[in-house]
Amino acid sequence: MLRVSASAVDAERARLATDLTRLAQSYDQRRQLLKSGFEADVNARPSMDAEWVTRGVTAYVAARELVLRDELAAAGNLQTRQANLGHVSEALRRAVALIEQQDHLLKRVPDLRRWLNDAAAQGDLP
Repeated sequence: MLRVSASAVDAERARLATDLTRLAQSYDQRRQLLKSGFEADVNARPSMDAEWVTRGVTAYVAARELVLRDELAAAGNLQTRQANLGHVSEALRRAVALIEQQDHLLKRVPDLRRWLNDAAAQGDLP
């Protein structure tokens, strides 16, 4: 059961890696749309006064900054989930290793008892 859980956690981590790639692509498209929209707005104006240039550039820069902040927050959330799942996966694998070691030791106890009993019967133990 622990191995199955670890496999499921690893699969979710892999899915999150894919989500991070898709997220980056999505935000690249958003930035490109924003740039294209700004360029189209600039090209549609026969003339630009200083006030329009100032307002337009300020709005464009602010919009790009918001897109970047949103992307960083979303990517940070996915990366945190991925890191947390990594810790869970490691804990599950360690639990499996401990249980396997315990099982191995428990299987050896009857052999040890038999050896101790034989040694005691032969007077080999103090």
